[in-house]
Amino acid sequence: MAPAPSPFEAEPENRGILSAIRRIFLQGLVITIPLVITLWIFKLFLGTLDGYLDPVFRRYLGRHIYGLGVISSIITVFLIGLVTRNLVGRMILTGVESLLLTIPVVKNVYYAAKELMDAFSGANRSRIFREVLLVEYPRLGMYSVGFVTNRVQFLAGQRGDEQLVNVYIPHPPNPTSGMLVLLPIDQVHALDITVEEGLKLVLSGGIVSPGTLKARVSGTAPPLP
Repeated sequence: MAPAPSPFEAEPENRGILSAIRRIFLQGLVITIPLVITLWIFKLFLGTLDGYLDPVFRRYLGRHIYGLGVISSIITVFLIGLVTRNLVGRMILTGVESLLLTIPVVKNVYYAAKELMDAFSGANRSRIFREVLLVEYPRLGMYSVGFVTNRVQFLAGQRGDEQLVNVYIPHPPNPTSGMLVLLPIDQVHALDITVEEGLKLVLSGGIVSPGTLKARVSGTAPPLP
């Protein structure tokens, strides 16, 4: 008579099945979560655009048509870009910008937003983001990737003057939010990668990585014009 199977012999097999189920579930999470986040952000973006012109359409059409505001906003943005490609459009844009820059609070917000959008859209990127840096932030022993935006001269009185580097550290996945830190030149490391590679590294959360980060000039900031 064959002996009855011990319950302890089936335990490794059950453990293997549970481990496989857990791996499959985690793989599903890895695929699903980015899709859900993307759809959520896209829905939020479309809802914001749709809300701008919704009161106008409600007034003339008498009801809300979802998506009509989005289409109208996209067409409006396209027409603005089309108009500003010619001389007359650029003159109008220059006049509007000059008007905005005369308003005390509005000029600061507009100028900062325009510079930031130019930096991430590629326009004047070489002037806005000059180099990719590795800095010890927010504490010693912890490194962050940042971008050189400028240099400033710090007048420290009796302690003497000191050259500081303006470093912008974006927060993924939203590059328009971040931290500005001013660091001494000898506390930053210029990386031997392009600004585009640095942006891909930061905005992907480190997923798109060059594999090796090499110091361009160890311990020194890049020369600025």
